[in-house]
Amino acid sequence: MKKLIKALGFTLLGLTFLWAAAGLTLFLCYIYLAGYTHYAAVGYVVLMSLFALTLIAVSAFAVKMKKVRDAGELKGADILGGDIKEAYSFGQVGMLVTDEKGTIVWYNEYLEDNGLKAIDEPLASVFSDISKLNDNPDPEATIKVSFANRVFSVKLIKEANLYIFKDITRYESLKEVSINESPVIGFMQIDNYSDLSSSMEETAFAGLMSDLRKTIGEFANTYDMYIRSIKQDTFMVLCGFASYKKMAADGFSVVDIVREAFSGKITLSLGFSYGYPDFPKLAQSANESLEVALSRGGDQVAVSPFGENMLYIGGSTESKGSFNRTKIRILSQSFITTVKNASNVMVIGHYMADFDSIGACLGVMSICDSIGVPCKIIYDAQNVEKNCRYAFARTFSDSDIKKMTANYNEAIDLINDKTLIVVVDINYPDRLLYQNFVSSDSNVKVAIIDHHRRSDSFFKNVVFNGIDSSASSACELVASYISASQVRISLPKDFATFMLAGTMVDTDCFRNKVTPATFEAMAVLKNYGADTEKADEFIKEDYEQFQMKTKILNNAETPFTGVMIATDPDKNELLDRTILAIVSQQAMSISGFDASFTLGRVSETEIGISARSNGAVNVEQIMRKMGGGGHFAAAAATIKGTDVDKVKEDLVEVLTDYLPDAKDRKRITQGTNSLTFTGPLEDIKKTNGGNQK
Repeated sequence: MKKLIKALGFTLLGLTFLWAAAGLTLFLCYIYLAGYTHYAAVGYVVLMSLFALTLIAVSAFAVKMKKVRDAGELKGADILGGDIKEAYSFGQVGMLVTDEKGTIVWYNEYLEDNGLKAIDEPLASVFSDISKLNDNPDPEATIKVSFANRVFSVKLIKEANLYIFKDITRYESLKEVSINESPVIGFMQIDNYSDLSSSMEETAFAGLMSDLRKTIGEFANTYDMYIRSIKQDTFMVLCGFASYKKMAADGFSVVDIVREAFSGKITLSLGFSYGYPDFPKLAQSANESLEVALSRGGDQVAVSPFGENMLYIGGSTESKGSFNRTKIRILSQSFITTVKNASNVMVIGHYMADFDSIGACLGVMSICDSIGVPCKIIYDAQNVEKNCRYAFARTFSDSDIKKMTANYNEAIDLINDKTLIVVVDINYPDRLLYQNFVSSDSNVKVAIIDHHRRSDSFFKNVVFNGIDSSASSACELVASYISASQVRISLPKDFATFMLAGTMVDTDCFRNKVTPATFEAMAVLKNYGADTEKADEFIKEDYEQFQMKTKILNNAETPFTGVMIATDPDKNELLDRTILAIVSQQAMSISGFDASFTLGRVSETEIGISARSNGAVNVEQIMRKMGGGGHFAAAAATIKGTDVDKVKEDLVEVLTDYLPDAKDRKRITQGTNSLTFTGPLEDIKKTNGGNQK
């Protein structure tokens, strides 16, 4: 309003003086040309009269506009009572104005009373984040700022460069208290309780459990937690979110404390959940988190925040194999019962299937055939690794392959409400042979047989969960189900040979990740006629592979002591994933290396990484950070939409973060000179009051 009055006033005043100047000029010209006459005097008087009338009109207009302006101000004063300062203080509202350059030119007394002294200073230097409001297209956008131990919500009126501050300190304090006191439910389980109870004398076992409960009780007291035993090997944990944050910041140290206190004889797995609106959902989510931790090998923590991705902490030791034959027998019977309840079975493995994936599919097919349930293997020759594809084509005739397998379209036509889909050698939905074969909204029943650690990406309707990360291969698990079955399973010799080859590939010919259970399963396969020489012939590398392996190894680098990174010098050449695994495994046969990583292009849009270690580095954690997964000593990842050099840079960056953290933690001596570093903790996610990596 003031700007409008000022503009109109200057306009009228300027027109008045212009009118007067024009009249005076005309009068002088008239005198000069016509001479002075009485008509000239009359004209002069008329002009001056018009000039005076114009000044009077301008003055009257200015007075009128002033009255209008004053009337508006009086009305505002009538409403506020003149005590504007008190009104701002009561409403806890501050106002601040900047010029076009972002310099503070004015703020009200409320902000001044709260300690703001910033006239003629750049706004960005006083409130570093508040300038983000200028770039926000939403006129209702707000931002939180803090000063003088108070928290304000700030809104910008861009047309006037006016910032409105609303004090929300009390609200934020109440919100933080509410978050810190919100409930957290967890479950703690002894990973190898049944093995210990069956292998130790009763007195020694009772003493061991007494010491363990004492350790757990001390942990609970440290973090103000309530722990109660609900089963012989399981405890329920209750605490507030503040206690949980303290425990998480300490890296859930009870896992390491128990492992070290009992020299690895006992390990714990924990599952936590928080942020759910009711206790039943909270408890269910916590129990599911525990199941995930156990399925990933135990000795770790899984956390499920409401509406967010699951977090994993720990998992820094290799999964220990179980000698519990009762558990295997129960799993075998459960799987066979699940198959019997299905009208038909579809078996599917992972993208670019290898011997373990195809071998496990053949093993499941033999179980289905033995109990009379129709079964098809989902198969695509273009998405099978080279050696496995050739071996499959040489072993089975075209008519046999057509009878045993189905492509995508054929499989879709065979699915009905009672179909069971058996997923082998993979538990990531997005790594299936066909990614959309089991959609997230599908109600089809799913059974999983896998030896990889479980991720938070999981299938929806799982009726059988056979994930065991302590196993060497999916073929080992299927062989153990066959041997423990109460139903006689007929396993063809060629099927058994493929399963043997699959285990040989995943264990590097029984040099890595083998347990007594592995050899027991292989003995079962031999009893069914598995041909060792034929299996060895299947997995042999040809001359072309040998040349490629040598070329990639010649291009290897050692950016860290004991770590090798090898890349294909021809970065656009398409490689078989098997080559990457062969190179990484070959590198581990070289003295002085604790871990090896091989990178290469596996498709037009994907870069593959194969990782191996001797146990000194947890490559599964590293590959998980790269978007993959696997085992403690053998893992892999596939990265889309980039190039080899970029993936290599990302890998080096991950290793830079991982290796120092690993070396800072406790070292476990193996033999005389070899050191094993436990993996780093995942970044703990803090939430308002404290947010994942």
